[in-house]
Amino acid sequence: VVHSGSTGGPSSTGTGDNAGTTTLTLIGLAAIYRPLVVECFNPGFLAAMGIRGALYHYLFLGLAVLNMVAAFQALGTLMALGLMLLPAVAASFWAREVWSMTAIAAPIALLSGAIGLLLSFHAGLPSGPVIVLVASLSLLFARSNDVPYANPIRVGIKAPDFALKTIEGNTWSLAGARA
Repeated sequence: VVHSGSTGGPSSTGTGDNAGTTTLTLIGLAAIYRPLVVECFNPGFLAAMGIRGALYHYLFLGLAVLNMVAAFQALGTLMALGLMLLPAVAASFWAREVWSMTAIAAPIALLSGAIGLLLSFHAGLPSGPVIVLVASLSLLFARSNDVPYANPIRVGIKAPDFALKTIEGNTWSLAGARA
């Protein structure tokens, strides 16, 4: 088991594997995003529509496992878990809706990677732990500067508007078009 990983020398095989995993994840997430969010915030609604919401949870879990396996191979355990969890938790202190948490977490992860690589290069330290350290600092910064009304621990995460609206009366579809 690789604990720290090596970001310094990716192989062409690993790059292709990561590109395939990324492509599959983006397509899969785009296909299940809407029903997954509805299931997370209002499972009774999907049940009333006769849609099996658990299926979307299992598909999402499969995508998460696929990404963890790819990340463990490419980055190591420490960096894979750090870059998946720390930006998301940091974003939860500033955002109240799922889309805005995603919009905040992605740049935090990107900046953590870029700043961590620069610091590790100039300090002569291993890149994986330094990147996770920078991501941890972003979490500490977010925690000390959280927006009180946006903290999901205190007020609950708000479901996106599309998840709660019906379209022109009683009909509703997961694609957003009139059924």
